[in-house]
Amino acid sequence: MNGFVLKSGLPFLLTAVLASFLFGCSSSGPIQKMKNKKSAATDSPSQPDLWQKYTYTQRQGKLIYDHYCSGCHGSNGAGDGFNASALEPHPATLSVSKYISGPNDEKLKKVIAGGGRGTNRSVLMPAYSRTLTDAEIANVIEYIKTFALRGKKE
Repeated sequence: MNGFVLKSGLPFLLTAVLASFLFGCSSSGPIQKMKNKKSAATDSPSQPDLWQKYTYTQRQGKLIYDHYCSGCHGSNGAGDGFNASALEPHPATLSVSKYISGPNDEKLKKVIAGGGRGTNRSVLMPAYSRTLTDAEIANVIEYIKTFALRGKKE
């Protein structure tokens, strides 16, 4: 019985090895094509590397923003996060340059630390003073400012 399984599985094994050799090792196989597409996408000047695009402080702020803020404010600060449609009033659009360039860093820090209730804004905005340190809030503010800069360039 074992000899029968081995003999009947041998053609399948040979076919699998031959197929992997033909498609995986050839310079024009699908794996190589995917690698070429990936390298072309990352080498494109229209898609700058995240770590070259932002300063260290902004990158730290982005990590925090993505975790705590993007659910409501959206990944680009447009106020279109996955929770935004259920909130009334809708979250602030951080990508509008007048919103970010108007208040100074201290006012933005009060909004983030104190939440909406502590700054006479929407009570739905949570306070992060017990969650984030002052340095982390400053990093988030530096990252949020990049939204307004993107709006000016476009």
